[in-house]
Amino acid sequence: MPNEPENFFPHGAEWVRADFHLHTLKEPGASRKQLRAEFRDRENEFVKEWVGQLVAAKIRIAVITNHNTFDVDEYKALRKAARRESILVLPGVELGINAGKGIHALIVFASDWVDDQAANDGIQRFLNSQFTSTPDEGSRSVEDIAGCLEKLDSYDKDYFVVFAHVDSDNGLIQELGWGQLKHVIETCGDRWQRVLGLQKVMWPDMVIQHWPVGLPPAFVEGSDPTHSIAEISQSDRPCWLKIGDLSFESVKFALTDYGQRVRLTEPEPRSGPMLHSVSFAGGLLDGQEYGLSEQLTTLIGSRGGGKSSVIECLRYALGIEPTDVDARYKNELVKAMLANGGEVIVMGRNEHDQLVEVRRPLGFDPQVRLEGNATRLRPGDVFPNVLYFGQKDLGSRHESFEAEFFARLTGAATADDQHQETQLVQAVRQAVTDYQSVLKAKGLDDEYAQEQERLKHQLAVYAEKGVEDRLSALTVFDTDQRGVDELLGQLKELRNRVSQQDADWREVMADWPELKSGSLQAAAARLTTLLENLQASKTSFDRLVTGLQGTETELESIRTSIRETEHELQEGFAQLQREIAKPGLNLEEYRRKKSRYGQLVKLQQAAANRTQAEQTALSKVLTAAQALHRFRRELHRKEETALETCEKSIPDTIKLTTQFEDDRESFGRFLAEQLRSTGFRAASRDRIVEQLRNGLAIFEHRDKLQDTLGAIADVEKLRTALFENLAEFLTWRVPDRREITFDGSPVRKLSLGQRATALLTLLTSLDDHPIMLLDQPEDDLDNETIFRHVVAPLLERKKHCQFVIATHNANIPVLGDAEQIHACREVQQGEYDHQSGSLDCPATSKTIVDIMEGGAEAFLRRQKVLQQWTKSVSDRKS
Repeated sequence: MPNEPENFFPHGAEWVRADFHLHTLKEPGASRKQLRAEFRDRENEFVKEWVGQLVAAKIRIAVITNHNTFDVDEYKALRKAARRESILVLPGVELGINAGKGIHALIVFASDWVDDQAANDGIQRFLNSQFTSTPDEGSRSVEDIAGCLEKLDSYDKDYFVVFAHVDSDNGLIQELGWGQLKHVIETCGDRWQRVLGLQKVMWPDMVIQHWPVGLPPAFVEGSDPTHSIAEISQSDRPCWLKIGDLSFESVKFALTDYGQRVRLTEPEPRSGPMLHSVSFAGGLLDGQEYGLSEQLTTLIGSRGGGKSSVIECLRYALGIEPTDVDARYKNELVKAMLANGGEVIVMGRNEHDQLVEVRRPLGFDPQVRLEGNATRLRPGDVFPNVLYFGQKDLGSRHESFEAEFFARLTGAATADDQHQETQLVQAVRQAVTDYQSVLKAKGLDDEYAQEQERLKHQLAVYAEKGVEDRLSALTVFDTDQRGVDELLGQLKELRNRVSQQDADWREVMADWPELKSGSLQAAAARLTTLLENLQASKTSFDRLVTGLQGTETELESIRTSIRETEHELQEGFAQLQREIAKPGLNLEEYRRKKSRYGQLVKLQQAAANRTQAEQTALSKVLTAAQALHRFRRELHRKEETALETCEKSIPDTIKLTTQFEDDRESFGRFLAEQLRSTGFRAASRDRIVEQLRNGLAIFEHRDKLQDTLGAIADVEKLRTALFENLAEFLTWRVPDRREITFDGSPVRKLSLGQRATALLTLLTSLDDHPIMLLDQPEDDLDNETIFRHVVAPLLERKKHCQFVIATHNANIPVLGDAEQIHACREVQQGEYDHQSGSLDCPATSKTIVDIMEGGAEAFLRRQKVLQQWTKSVSDRKS
């Protein structure tokens, strides 16, 4: 069913101020004469001003407690006006009970005492039964405490009792003392459970210490305005209740669970980023909106009801990628829910209390708006450090689990870090390419020398046969032509390199700072002068580019003219070939060999510098690889620092450790892949893994590999693989060894239940993650473990962290005191709906029983069995 149209708590239960002791114009007490005099001639304005005082004091729960009297018409008028201000006004009476010198008890009635027509004003009938004449402020009831409770129970309607100003005159403790109070409690028996509060406790520690039976009820407050309604907003004794519905039932629920839901000090507002709601436009969840509590929101429902869909779509909207475990299923689930133009909308606030809206249609990147304005921010910028664990994630045993888990705890590498690492990797690969080019060229030097010697003998034939002199003009022509061609190629390469700098130049100019601080005027002037000088240099730079382009054009023209001249000389070359007319003396062959010989002469001249070039290239490779290694170590140090921060808040039973590049098994698999099909022995591979940390270490140790391996054959195989795949050896990162231990044992070796226990204990202890999304974390856990290791820490942690949990286990929403519960269901195939409410809403509690306990009948039967078991155990012990 859809959400109720009148929803005063769209984000679930929240802390509201309550006042359990208020008086009105119908108060009969003599001490309130001034209050009545204040409105003697304007009684019709009382309702408006009384409610106005509640609004001014930010009171949202108010109880009318006139002495020994109740005016139903006045109450209904006040209730109606207050409701318009989202304030709950409850009917009550301050009853003078016949005990001691008279004990004042604030009796708070459920609405049906007033609204049930058949009851015929049940409150007044009760009062008539307690007084033989018209009561006043000092009147005392016919019955004592036990008798009053018995009489109230006889009406078969709900109520509870708060004893007023217990340490003062007419107060429960003041009038009875501890000994008589114990007798009264024992006399009342089970009916004493109707007593849910003590108002105006002056010495709370003493009350707790001396309370005669069990624990005392909740300590609450009320302004008890004596002379004027202005005293309502001026009261210095406030109290707060956590409720999720403006109803008698919610107030009673809060007082019953007062450890979690009653406070005498104002709760501090939550700071930091938080999500307010997730809603859907289009798709299978079209029109659905899920309000999120700032503490604990649970999604419940039968399997296939859509609760996991909400978690996964929320994860998708926030740009969080699922792990490899069931990633396909999770992404397909989002795709199914957002099909045909569906969109997820997430509303919330960032750490600066700015309104945030994140929208993500299926297949598009998330779009972030801040205070209504479009931005280029990512969801992680406005909602940082969100932790998400989907179904089966905590029970996963895949190899990279620890790495993924640590990445979530410490935050993935930033975009800047990723970009810098990519650049460093590229620098290594480029240095390796240059180095291998030098080695390749050096390896060809002997071949070039042999080729040069061979051509020298072949060309000598032309000299021996006396025709070389006649070909000298042709040789000079070819040399000149080749020189122009080579110059043109070099010039084009130079122009390309110079032109590429223009983009860098524009980037520098665009980033040039403009200092605006009044205290930096001198520095600003110097910067301006530098810019002017640089811009003047740019003119020379532009002239250089233009000059190169012009020179290249002119050289192209010169080369064209040489080609034309060569064409004109073709007939002369043919005549020369005919005149030579000797076997084996081919003019074209001579020209080709002579040109190649000239090239080889230059190559041999360059060979003299090849050794120096090799050393330079090698130095660049080592420098680039070492820079990449240092950067990765720095990333590791950042992770260590983040883990140290995490460990400050987690229990001592859990340890998080990380060792830099210490995953030796992965390193061994990498080497096996690089040396595949070479016959490299496994024993030699193990020695490398044991003694050398990574590929860089192997390269640095390349000349001493025989000391490590011994076997010459394996040394040569490794060296060959190393130089053939040098870039891979130098850029592949040996994974860090990460480990989570629980009670001294690595979690990867624990059972599924122990593993999930450890990880959930860890998650519910973290301080640095303001938002946590969990889908069915109770899988593989028994109820005792859930209570001890999930619910107990969750109750404390949710005060500082926002949890959104999809669950099948009733312990999490019920014992975890969920502020917001969404009961999800599939109405019919492909159509989903949900019912929202707090744990203290009657409709929600019924839904929890129906869905999670199998219905009221099953719940009651189980409760009876458990009570019998408990009684049996107790009897055996006694």
